[in-house]
Amino acid sequence: MADRSEILMPVTPAGAVEQMLLEELRRTREGNDRLSTVVSSIEKTLAVMGSEHAHTVGELGKIQARMDVAEGDIEKLRSWRDRQEGARGLAGWLINSPVIGWIVAAAAAGWAILQGKGHP
Repeated sequence: MADRSEILMPVTPAGAVEQMLLEELRRTREGNDRLSTVVSSIEKTLAVMGSEHAHTVGELGKIQARMDVAEGDIEKLRSWRDRQEGARGLAGWLINSPVIGWIVAAAAAGWAILQGKGHP
């Protein structure tokens, strides 16, 4: 009569392990083949996208150059505005300053006296 393990498993335990390893190796190779196919497809898609959008890189450079010029113009306008506001602020201060009023009044009185129109 045959050993009970031979009836249930017609191969030896070492042979069974070898069969399992071979099956796992086959599955791994098939997975690698599928992955290689996917990567190849992605590479092709990227190549097509690169050729379709090559002009975009040049356009981005032109847009960046225009942005740099616009930023320079904006900075010039801000500087001009600051100068205008400073001049308005100085003029407003001079007009509203009581000290300047006294100086102008004294100068006018002095001029009037020198012209002989004022009474000392």
